[in-house]
Amino acid sequence: MITYKIQYWDKDGGGTTLIKSPDPLDVEEASELIQEQLLANDISTSPVQVETFREVKNPFDHAVANLQRYGIG
Repeated sequence: MITYKIQYWDKDGGGTTLIKSPDPLDVEEASELIQEQLLANDISTSPVQVETFREVKNPFDHAVANLQRYGIG
């Protein structure tokens, strides 16, 4: 399972999320998955623009990505 850290922007601002995938993703696929997550949470939004997209490679990196996801750091 590959974990990706993605920072994104939409019409309402931006955010950071982590996405796990059994297969490698490209930026377009990641953008579509974020869009689906937002819509599943009843958040109507414009198309997502990916700012940063990278694989999380180790436990420390994963911990930092989780903190950033919650707006810390």
